[in-house]
Amino acid sequence: MKLYEIAEYLQLPLPKGGEIDIHSLASLDEAKSGQISFVMHSKYIPMLARSQASALLVRECDVVELERHNASIIPLVCDDPHVAIARLSKLFAKPLFGGNQNPPKIDPSAQILPSASIGNGATIGARTIIMQNVVIGEDVRIGDDCVLYPNVVIYPNTILCNRVFIHASSVIGADGFGYARCKKTGENIKIYHNGIVYLEDDVEVGANSAIDRAVFGQTRIKKGAKIDNLVQVGHNCVVGESSLIAGQAGLAGSTTLGKNVVMAGQSGAAGHLHIGDNTTLTVRSTASKSLAPNKVYSGYPSYEHKEWLKMQALLRKMTNIKRWGS
Repeated sequence: MKLYEIAEYLQLPLPKGGEIDIHSLASLDEAKSGQISFVMHSKYIPMLARSQASALLVRECDVVELERHNASIIPLVCDDPHVAIARLSKLFAKPLFGGNQNPPKIDPSAQILPSASIGNGATIGARTIIMQNVVIGEDVRIGDDCVLYPNVVIYPNTILCNRVFIHASSVIGADGFGYARCKKTGENIKIYHNGIVYLEDDVEVGANSAIDRAVFGQTRIKKGAKIDNLVQVGHNCVVGESSLIAGQAGLAGSTTLGKNVVMAGQSGAAGHLHIGDNTTLTVRSTASKSLAPNKVYSGYPSYEHKEWLKMQALLRKMTNIKRWGS
């Protein structure tokens, strides 16, 4: 698609260099030639010096800074780049089915119950077991020795490596909770998620959990990570090697966990932050900012566990003082 066609679709002024081809959307730090990205805040402008994007949705007030940092990127000026990229994501959305006419490739040693549905272009490895009413979308790749329990749904283009276990009724690869709110109309514009989910070797996902696909790029669960029942992993998250996420915990979009992180039951993390290696979040604690490695955190917002215990002791003393005063 030509850049000028994108401008016409979004009803934006035609840019100079509008004849260039744009084949997909990408985040600013991952964009390559032939891709379009966006900047929704001035604080991201310095990242442009490293970006290889061909075009950028940008506010008029940021155009001068864009040209100063990277004159090779063609600006596409708009009032709200976040809303514009949301509208554009629909144009580049992949078809839900029918995009691949090749039959699935299934290893002869795999066991698949008749009620399972397997999309075109899918591959299923040796000794993998697919149980009742499992739905596998087009172009899904499933490795060796995996087990998919009843009613699991694997959305298109998802990748499961070897020895991955997905328990009953979990959903891997659904769109994340991504919307851009139009300030003028109050409308919530759906962001079509064109990335994937990638589960590395020896990952296990409990029952009724959801791992959302990325907007761009990947949501990735790294080797040996274990996810309990009723867990939500948002779009573009990365769960580090051998991490443990207990029941009813949740990760907002673009959160990353280091190695050996433990998230106890009903704990959570806000979006766009990092939790360091070997860190533990105790029951019902919430990370509202990035957390240092090799520590234990408790409470909401989370504090180092020893500090949180001191705070609880002080609160108890204050409660006793009020009681005595009355």
